[in-house]
Amino acid sequence: MNTIFTIMSIISVIGIILVWCSFWKNLKQLTIFQKTSLLITSVGILIPFIVGFINGFLGH
Repeated sequence: MNTIFTIMSIISVIGIILVWCSFWKNLKQLTIFQKTSLLITSVGILIPFIVGFINGFLGH
């Protein structure tokens, strides 16, 4: 089960990086709501990834 969570976490981080790369050229054209949702989604994905990464190193 931990393997599934690890793989999905990595896929989510790759996905958010791809989303940021796809919007980078047109970032000024996005509305404030779109920018805010992109930021909140990024934080929601990256925080569990970073916490899990740190816990993985501390646990071993």
